[in-house]
Amino acid sequence: MIDIHSHILPNIDDGSKSEYETLMLLTKAVEEKITDIVATPHYDNNYKPLKEIILSKVDFANQIAQKNDLAIKIHCGQEVRIYDDLISNLDKHLTIDNKGKSMLIEFPEDHVPLYAEKIFYDLQLKGIQPILVHPERNTAIMNKPNLLYNFVNRGVLTQITAGSIVGKFGKNAKKTAFKIIEHELVHLIASDVHHLKTRDFHMQKATKILKRKYGNSYSDYLLDNAEHLINNAPIYSGYPSSFN
Repeated sequence: MIDIHSHILPNIDDGSKSEYETLMLLTKAVEEKITDIVATPHYDNNYKPLKEIILSKVDFANQIAQKNDLAIKIHCGQEVRIYDDLISNLDKHLTIDNKGKSMLIEFPEDHVPLYAEKIFYDLQLKGIQPILVHPERNTAIMNKPNLLYNFVNRGVLTQITAGSIVGKFGKNAKKTAFKIIEHELVHLIASDVHHLKTRDFHMQKATKILKRKYGNSYSDYLLDNAEHLINNAPIYSGYPSSFN
């Protein structure tokens, strides 16, 4: 299993606060049968880590895993809060595995910025696949899910949070997650893990729920897409449908 969204690097954002906590997170990841994990620290108003710092901490996290005989590989990435000058500052940001092919993009919690469509389009023009993370937790999309349909219909991929599926982000996020799944607006699932006590992985539990509700083929589709993403292989995006 591959987890494309996590906050496991020590002392870089609101995730892990120490080398020990990073070790505990990696240990739990292995228990969750995760073999590869993308470390995606925040880039937003509160955190603006340099690419070089992220890459150094990813190397350090891989050393922690190796020293403790943990069968897991840590990849680099970044969760970028969308902003109007993102394109002109692209050189500040990390794509997944630093390959220049895909980038995790986050919306504010309570609205969809008017410039989002233009940013997504410009990323695509530069050959970067935008992946909108946890859209089910955005209140504007909860209320008007066609906002998400419009993005997906234009080639944006989306990633839901495992915690939303198990109800850790409230009833509305869970309801929205299932709603957008059923309209083929979801392509990936990830943990967005921060801490074991409050923002755990929940990947195994969420996968079981999805298998029970939609069958093995759908949960396999989401997990396979994560593997395709890491390997720069095409991701099948399905047939998105709008809401009445």
